[in-house]
Amino acid sequence: MEHMKTQNELLNEVLITAQAAWARLQRQHGVMVFPSIELSNRFTKTAGHCLVAQNKIVIGTKFLIQHHDNMHNVIIPHELCHQVDFNKNGFPKGNRWHGKTWQNIMIRYGLPADTYHTMELTK
Repeated sequence: MEHMKTQNELLNEVLITAQAAWARLQRQHGVMVFPSIELSNRFTKTAGHCLVAQNKIVIGTKFLIQHHDNMHNVIIPHELCHQVDFNKNGFPKGNRWHGKTWQNIMIRYGLPADTYHTMELTK
């Protein structure tokens, strides 16, 4: 039987991924303050959320458990790109969260600028 990871173990994994992605983003966009990262057991539709004004990212624990690779390879960088966009450009006009500046940051990072995930949670 596989070991069920604790919330702390999951958070440590997320932090390692986020720190590596942040270092890459800083090489591309300059030095910025690393955001705080939290896990939430409440997310059932949203895989991650960036609270840009608070410099904080919240990651859905259930998605992290059920969709580990996608969360680490796509969702965590996606949320970090929101923070970079805010740090560089403030609150953009028009398409506030997935506008051209954010899309360019995602593409430069090496990911498609997809605005929504297609992951579903199983009970």
